[in-house]
Amino acid sequence: MKGWQLERQSEAIEAIAVASGAGGTAMEAEPVLLRYAGLDDALAALGPSLILLPKGGELLAIVRTTRRHLFALTPNGETERIPRDELRALLAREIEARVSPDADRALANIPNAGRARMPLIRELAGDATIGGIWIVRPPIEDARTLVREAGILPGSLTFAGSQLLQTLLLMASWWILGRIAFGSGPYAGLLLLWLLVSLTM
Repeated sequence: MKGWQLERQSEAIEAIAVASGAGGTAMEAEPVLLRYAGLDDALAALGPSLILLPKGGELLAIVRTTRRHLFALTPNGETERIPRDELRALLAREIEARVSPDADRALANIPNAGRARMPLIRELAGDATIGGIWIVRPPIEDARTLVREAGILPGSLTFAGSQLLQTLLLMASWWILGRIAFGSGPYAGLLLLWLLVSLTM
């Protein structure tokens, strides 16, 4: 992944504006926090944005996103296609490393628990947030610009909707775990339901 140096952030924003068809329009970068539980959908719906690469100190200048890829402008003017899963793994690595020991201890005495490890890690890390991300858009008070650059606005609405859906799924997952922890058996059906909800997240 070829990023921009932090001191060239304004240049990266200008490059995103031109590539998005908003050249000549004042753009701003609004910081956002992405929830780990909804990271896949959030990246797919992000749209024009800046993403700070972990430990590298460089910025990805994202111009558009799809379900499977994010398209980033490089400093030399080329467009790089980045697999969403690859970027997700990079952004989530530190969070998953923090909760992995807890997941391993919880599954230590359960036979054939390998398939449940990643869903449990995602469950434990669900409330964690990932920063270093900015949505690039016209100033919110400039309503006429927002309408004119309507290609940017739908992406923001999709992003907000995906975050709400992930919140509802997380609440359902914790309700199921509560029934397992404090209710009486049988648990097989509840465990299956929890795994289905976790995989959906």
